[in-house]
Amino acid sequence: MEHVIKKVSAIARQNLDVFFIVLTMLFCAIAIRKFDNQYVVTLAAIVLGACLFCIRETRRVYYGAIEIAFSVIVIFDAASKGRSIFEIEDVFSMPDVFDAFQPRIVLIQLGAAIYVLIRGFDNVKQGWEKRNITTSKS
Repeated sequence: MEHVIKKVSAIARQNLDVFFIVLTMLFCAIAIRKFDNQYVVTLAAIVLGACLFCIRETRRVYYGAIEIAFSVIVIFDAASKGRSIFEIEDVFSMPDVFDAFQPRIVLIQLGAAIYVLIRGFDNVKQGWEKRNITTSKS
């Protein structure tokens, strides 16, 4: 019975850690969105990165899923940037329309998003493998 209590206690502590990490991430995201201050955004981004690292260390599958979701959002955003000049019927009426199309930025954004996507798949795979090894030993 004591073994079961210790195991339940360990699971509760682990989930409590995740709860506080997610709560901290939420406050950091609000700070980044709310404050237009370079120092606040920098500090919040560092704390957010530390929280994501903690999630990566404890729950790699979830971290991989976060990476995959983020990369899909970035890819979706980059795809819309490269198409704006083709949707305008009269290009000559808007002389600055070509300035909106920045192929280098789109390629850099797509490349970074694809890299994060691959890392996300790798983290999910490693998390599942670690989970399977742990459960097979129990």
